Amino acid sequence: MFGHFKYTDFQRYLKIPFAFFYAIILTFSYLRNFNYYLMETKKTPMELLKEFAPEFAQHQMNEKALLFENEKYQAVPKKYKLLAGIATAAALGSDTCVRMRVKQAKDTGITNGEIVEATMVARYMKQAVVNDTVANTLAFIVALPVVMIIMPYIKKSVGKFVKE
Repeated sequence: MFGHFKYTDFQRYLKIPFAFFYAIILTFSYLRNFNYYLMETKKTPMELLKEFAPEFAQHQMNEKALLFENEKYQAVPKKYKLLAGIATAAALGSDTCVRMRVKQAKDTGITNGEIVEATMVARYMKQAVVNDTVANTLAFIVALPVVMIIMPYIKKSVGKFVKE
């Protein structure tokens, strides 16, 4: 059955998948190392903002000082502001902001448990937003069978109205 293949042909066909997978492994290895390189050398979003729009960067830093340092705006303690920042950054999907806020939180004595709980609240709230977003669609799906049943009657009624 396989007599027409030489052993060398079999070896050659066997090497193709291994060469392909080896190339994939090398590519992922290179990309992983490149990603580490980028993480070590890339500028933060604020550094880029300062470079391209210094007035906006200054405005953002002024807002930060107003919220975190001005005595008039201390009704919410800094700890809770940082936890809210972590939760918001997590819900919005900003890895860089989450890392930065977590570092600030750790520097001010916020525990790992508090940070984890803040991210769990963010996850819960994001789920709630998804539920709210699809609520009208789900209501439509529930109402669809009823609409399909009464649609012929509506078409007849509209048709009579248009003809008159």
